[in-house]
Amino acid sequence: AGPHREDHYPDLSALVDASAWEPLEDTKWRRFNWDTGCATTVFPRKEFSGLDSAKDQVNCRTASGEVVTASGRIIVKGGDEHGRQRRVKGRLADVHKTLVSAGEVAVQGYDGWVGSDGGYLMPRTGKIAEGLRQEFARLVKKHGETDLLPLYLENGVYNFYLKEDAGAAELAPLEQQQQQQPAPQQQSPPSGNRRQAQKP
Repeated sequence: AGPHREDHYPDLSALVDASAWEPLEDTKWRRFNWDTGCATTVFPRKEFSGLDSAKDQVNCRTASGEVVTASGRIIVKGGDEHGRQRRVKGRLADVHKTLVSAGEVAVQGYDGWVGSDGGYLMPRTGKIAEGLRQEFARLVKKHGETDLLPLYLENGVYNFYLKEDAGAAELAPLEQQQQQQPAPQQQSPPSGNRRQAQKP
């Protein structure tokens, strides 16, 4: 088998808000929240207090504007649904769950494919990601870009922009929102992703 090598795990660098390991399908799984609004990957300090270190501290701002101190870069390892070993690198912070920075994941070489039924992370140089990029380019060439809303990766987070129009904001009536939502369907998702969100 040879000596153990640290670099045999694919790198998924993420802002991780780590919840406790959950028993699913007779196995414990750790939930990683892939977050497009997180600039850096963080894990809950309370879950890995033995690995915490005061050196290399960085101040991070949460979405609500709160400043939290992150420290102690760690790696969490585990097997995915196909048995392939993965590792996620991040910092420890006073957060209640693991948040994976979509921006960091992208910079590390992974593309994301997301839809209303779930999605996938895939190596950018893999056959599926390359095929999707080629097909996307073909479709844009054929149909143009007018239906697309560009996302910009800026300081580790994804943003899109809209021009501000005077008086453009208004209250959205609750009844109107309910009427516009399609009825939920009970069929299997087209992504093939077996792990689905549970209804509240």
